[in-house]
Amino acid sequence: KAGKGRTGVMVCCYMLHSRQFQSANEALNFYGQKRTTDRKGVTIPSQRRYVDYYASLVQENLDYHQVVLSIRDVFLEPVPSQFSGGQGNIQLVIYNKIEEGTNKVFSSPPQEVKRGETHIRIHLGDNGVIVQGDVKLEFFSKPKMMRKEKMFHFWFNTFFVRDQAPVPEPTENGNSDLIPDQSSRSFSYEEQSRHSTYNEMKPRGGSLSLDSADSRPLILRIGKWDLDDAHKDKTNKLYSSDFKVSLVLERVPCESGASSWIRTKVPPQLHETPSESSEADSSDASTGEDDEEGWESGESTYL
Repeated sequence: KAGKGRTGVMVCCYMLHSRQFQSANEALNFYGQKRTTDRKGVTIPSQRRYVDYYASLVQENLDYHQVVLSIRDVFLEPVPSQFSGGQGNIQLVIYNKIEEGTNKVFSSPPQEVKRGETHIRIHLGDNGVIVQGDVKLEFFSKPKMMRKEKMFHFWFNTFFVRDQAPVPEPTENGNSDLIPDQSSRSFSYEEQSRHSTYNEMKPRGGSLSLDSADSRPLILRIGKWDLDDAHKDKTNKLYSSDFKVSLVLERVPCESGASSWIRTKVPPQLHETPSESSEADSSDASTGEDDEEGWESGESTYL
């Protein structure tokens, strides 16, 4: 199992960069067939997401740079089964990768999940949490009289957040919540393989917005099968099949006044592989199928 996940991410990205395949799904499937006997090559959802990101860079001729966003709200729906009794708390921790490493930028206080709730909303304050580039969200449950347990986590990159959030309807008290759209969720690659009508050539979420002056909030929805650890719940014991996490974000204006997104006609350059010292640092990581340190612990995020 060693050299299957992070190595697979780099191999798939190279195949996309060299135009051997036109979609992330094709590259991932080819790698799985050639590298393994069970066709399970890159299996961690966040790793597959980043292959999808690179496919978008190549397909859409995008010039990547870090985009600054503010996370305002996080929604989970439906409520996971461990909170069905209404006797537990949920906690969110956010990490942001910078040049020096991965820093914890936010840790929410334990929030009680009340009986009968249809979704969980974690509000990140009036100003939100400012993030840019690679971001990790980690969720924990804390049943009463028991220790805190990790639920699931996922990585995303702010450059690829592209969907506009729907405009909410005011409630009777005049307030309005950006409740996630019940009808929308993205397919994971595992689900795509079972849907023959899926168009592999279509980048997930459409094209990147180029209007940095647009003040409407953005939304990032990630379904159960694209959440690290939650995707292992094959029998839907902990999370229903339509479970998803939705992030409501806002653009943070660039100081220079430039657009947050830039499109270019020059194909992206493949970054150099990590140095020998970086490889040595990651050599001690676990080699389990879904337990690679760079994606599980947040201590190292080399692809």
